[in-house]
Amino acid sequence: MNLVQHPSGIQWYNAGQIAVPHAFFLRHGGVSPTPCDALNFSGSLDEEENVKENRRRAFDALGWDIEKAAYLKQIHSTIICDAESGQQEGDALVTNKKGIPIAVSGADCFPVLFHDPVISVIAAAHCGWKGTINRLAGKVILRMQELNCKPEHIHVAIGPGISRMAYEVSPELIDQFREAGFSDHSFSGRHLDLAQCIRQNLMESGISEAHIQTLARCTTDADFFSHRRDNGRTGRLWSVICL
Repeated sequence: MNLVQHPSGIQWYNAGQIAVPHAFFLRHGGVSPTPCDALNFSGSLDEEENVKENRRRAFDALGWDIEKAAYLKQIHSTIICDAESGQQEGDALVTNKKGIPIAVSGADCFPVLFHDPVISVIAAAHCGWKGTINRLAGKVILRMQELNCKPEHIHVAIGPGISRMAYEVSPELIDQFREAGFSDHSFSGRHLDLAQCIRQNLMESGISEAHIQTLARCTTDADFFSHRRDNGRTGRLWSVICL
């Protein structure tokens, strides 16, 4: 993936797999104070005016209208919403409408962006461990198929999230993932590789491995917000895509 540095100081990653405008944002270039410095997009630790200004600045950098954005109140579910401007409740958005940017937020959970370039459908999903074990990414593929997408045409980019080495979980959770059919390649002792689990789910759903791109950045790095690193006192980053 390529890092884009805007003159405003805002930075984001672009994935070569995705042929429409999109961004996995880093935390630089916004107005929020500590602990949400600087480009915080949501959360209870920041002032609403800061969040609105950060969103406006980020969308201005992309040349998009923030008033048209579709985003989520995320609840660690497998609810997939047909995107409409404003806030909806769930953990994934899908649309074939042009000019509606869709966004998911995260601070360790993985943002996943989808694009079918043949019939112009996009989607975005928020995959924490609950969404991943319940195969949210695969359910998004099924929803895209309802819009006449074919899995062999869909390209997917997995953005920044917590790495295997930084994500130590309980033995009970490892057992749950094993019982749910995830490969042993997804575990190392008590360390869980959510990105690998998401890739497995995508390939189970018919996505070519060559059509999956993963950003090898851990959210515990200083460029990102991390719920685990900061003991819950942190901001949230958006990942966005638009037809």
